[in-house]
Amino acid sequence: MDSPAKIEANKQNPWLIVSIGLGLILLIVLGSNYLKSSSKNSLAVVDPQQAGTDLVGFINQVFAPQIGGTVSLQSVNEVNGIYEVNILASNVPAGQPAEQIVYMTKDGKFFIPQVIDINTVKANFQAAQQQPQVTPDDLTAPIDANIEVAP
Repeated sequence: MDSPAKIEANKQNPWLIVSIGLGLILLIVLGSNYLKSSSKNSLAVVDPQQAGTDLVGFINQVFAPQIGGTVSLQSVNEVNGIYEVNILASNVPAGQPAEQIVYMTKDGKFFIPQVIDINTVKANFQAAQQQPQVTPDDLTAPIDANIEVAP
């Protein structure tokens, strides 16, 4: 007959094997999820010229009837992680061609018509705050004693 120590050792072995097996499965699942999530977060970057050409095509198709003219691509530059696209609107009702700077994400999915430079806006706001404030008392005219009032 087996001793109680051998019987106790045989009872623990299945749990040890199951624990190691489950741990390996957990590591495999976590590793595959990490690889899937990292590939989803990677940005598919479009060539700058292609992004500019696509944007001009989009603007001409969607906005040309509204602006009464067409736009052409002047240049594309990368600025702060997005594309700065310089376009020229021609044949507009105002008569003069107008240059416009618009922005586009590097994956080519989002068109940003205007970007607000936070530092410039803050500086303008602070300068306006430092201007002397006009009160209603400042708007009253001083009375001139030499002015005759008609009866």
